[in-house]
Amino acid sequence: MFSSFFHFGLYPTPLISYIAVPHFLYLVIPVEELDRTNLNTMVIVLIVIAVLIIWFIWGLNNKNKAAARIVARGGMREVYATLIEACSPAGEVRVIKEKADMISLRIESRYSVMYLTIAQNMDQVSIAVVVGNSMMGKVRKLFSFPENMDQHQMVRIINETVSEMIDKKMND
Repeated sequence: MFSSFFHFGLYPTPLISYIAVPHFLYLVIPVEELDRTNLNTMVIVLIVIAVLIIWFIWGLNNKNKAAARIVARGGMREVYATLIEACSPAGEVRVIKEKADMISLRIESRYSVMYLTIAQNMDQVSIAVVVGNSMMGKVRKLFSFPENMDQHQMVRIINETVSEMIDKKMND
């Protein structure tokens, strides 16, 4: 159909190349028209993108190193055994999810359920605690400790903080 316009003489033949071949007139910007502020802005944006890419790759590399270090020491259950045992003295412990650098546990006692997630983040240990029962609802807290901190001290801080939160919630 397109060629019939030219066969019937509706368009002159010299216009065939202009109509049939796409022209990118608006994408070509002469260098003289670019001012220094646009160039500086583009350079800054490219530098920021490059820094973010490098930071992301560096972070993944360090995360993999931390996971390999935990695996070499026996895994999360072995490295944080003291913490896991101290947080579940009389409850039934069930592993929900376990990876090289993270373990998630469900600790069920007679009156409450506690979810404990321990994650290794480079040189930090992040511990998420969710405690709940039918009378008070749920109490949530995220803790972050240095990797080399004594696990008994971690348990002491977690117990004190969560106990205070439960007391406050029960008194409200």
